[in-house]
This record gives sequence, C-alpha cells and structure tokens, in this order.
Amino acid sequence: MTEKLYYNDAYLNEFSATVISVSEKDGQYLTVLDKTAFFPTEGGQSCDSGTINGHEVLDVFENGGVIYHLLDKPLDVGSVVKGEVDFASRYDKMQQHTAEHIISGIINKFYGYNNVGFHLGSDIVTCDFDGALAEEDLLFIEDRANEVICSNLPIDAYFPSQSELADLQYRSKLELRENVRIVTIQGVDTCACCAPHVRATGEVLIVKILECISWRGGVRMTIAAGKRAFLDYRQHSKSVKEISVLLSAKRAEVSEAVKQLRATLEAEKQLTGRLYLRITELEAERFAATDGNAVVLLPDMPKEAMIAFSNKTIDRVGGILVVLSGVD
Repeated sequence: MTEKLYYNDAYLNEFSATVISVSEKDGQYLTVLDKTAFFPTEGGQSCDSGTINGHEVLDVFENGGVIYHLLDKPLDVGSVVKGEVDFASRYDKMQQHTAEHIISGIINKFYGYNNVGFHLGSDIVTCDFDGALAEEDLLFIEDRANEVICSNLPIDAYFPSQSELADLQYRSKLELRENVRIVTIQGVDTCACCAPHVRATGEVLIVKILECISWRGGVRMTIAAGKRAFLDYRQHSKSVKEISVLLSAKRAEVSEAVKQLRATLEAEKQLTGRLYLRITELEAERFAATDGNAVVLLPDMPKEAMIAFSNKTIDRVGGILVVLSGVD
C-alpha cells in the first residue's frame, strides 16, 4: 500500500521517497514508491504531473492500493528519490474540483438532483446531473456558488469511523463501505471524494457556468473556476472587442449588431439567389439544341443555378449534358 501524502497535505509539492519496485513496460517504467504526493487518475480527475529525480512523470494510476508512476527512465530499487509535483497544475485542479463540489451541493440542496458524472481534465471540466435545468436556474446556481466562494467557508477532508459514516448524510456516486474519505463544505456540501481540495472556498476565486446541454435525461454542465475562469473571460472579452470594432458597434450592443448583420446577409442571399436563377434562364434561352453531347461552362455559378440550367436544357441535348462551374 502506497502512503498517500496528498491526504495529509494537499499543498505538498516536494517529497522524498524510497523506490519499492520498477518494472519495464513497452520501453517505459512502472515505478512504485513507499509514499507519494502524486495524485493518480481517479474519481473523474486526471493525474498530477511533475518529475521524480528529474524524470518526467508520464502517468500516475492506482491499482489495489498501490500507486504506479510511469517514467521514461528506470530508477534503482531501494534508492531514495525526490519527487516534485507541478503545483500550478495541481492547484488549478484543486480549484476546479472544489468548485464542482460547491455547484453539485447547491443543485442537490435546491433541486434534489444528483451528480452522476464528472470529468476534470487539463482544459475542461464537465458535470452531469440527473435532472433538467432552465436558464434562470443556471443563473441562480452560479450566483449562489459565487456567494459561497466569497464567504470563504472552511473545507474539511477526513476519514470518519464506520459508526460516524453510518450516521452521515453525504453524496456519493459509488456504494462505499469502508475507508471513505469525506469532504465537507460547511452548510453547502458533504461528499465522498478522494481528491485534493483547497482549504477554504475563497481560494476558488470565482466559478462560471460556461455551457449546459441536455444529456441522457438530465444535463451536462461545463464550468471553469479560478484562473481558468479569468482566462475564459479574457478570451471572450477580446473576441467581443474585436467584433465591436468590425461592426462599429458598442461592446454592449454587439449581439444586436450581429442579428442585424445576419438579417442583412440573409436578404442579400435571397436576392443573389433570384439573380442567379434569372441569369440561368437567360443562359438557357441562349443554349443551342444538339443531337450530340454538350459541355457548358457557367463561371462562378452555385450548384442550385447549375441544376436549374440542366433542368431547362436537358431536353435539347441528344447525348450527355455536362455543366461545369469554376475555373480550376
């Protein structure tokens, strides 16, 4: 059994450990240490990244209580090594995961829905819930979640005894009976969870619901918290600024400007279509009948106009009619 240092201190990013075993697999090396601060891929969350004795950790996973680190170079069994967790990446995931607990707790409390799916990757976080949510619901959930963040509530993670667990009301996707780790946000959420979390909700900084779509009878929600939310806002702000310049509209009015532009383009598209069809009629009137084959070039004509031309002239061709457009 590997000692999981991240349970004692989620902020630990450097540690020393003894190499227990090394096994080669497809040119890479599965390395087991007596203890580790590297969180494995588990519970919907991707694993930590970093180095062990300067060698990049390619993957981390757990099997039967043993945590395996995949390295590109072998280490000596029995040697003491130094592990360094990429803490920027770890902290980002801590923010995202805590944000997910806040949102899931709020949804469970106010709507009675369960979180039935979770994915925390390096660039996206999705949560699945077993019930429908309207736009006004999403605004309520987002506002309440950010109120919880601003309240800077403490977050506790612990292993209750069997008797304590029996009396505890908590969320869990799995039927867990022993060694259950509980993460509690006071007054907001109590959930079985194996992942590292921040110490208090204020460290999440902000959470934004980016998207919510229908999914398997419920919804799939995409969220961003902390720095990810700021970067998402920065990108959206940059895009809105560029659109406002292109449309000569104030930033607050770009949506209406785009609607007007779309209406104008649709009207012009219909007008252009009518003009193409008129040109097609004129070209068809000019077409000379033949008992043989015919090849007709209609430069820059859309497919609909070419079909219309063919329908009007095919009866005047005894052989094969070929209609081409473009100059390639």
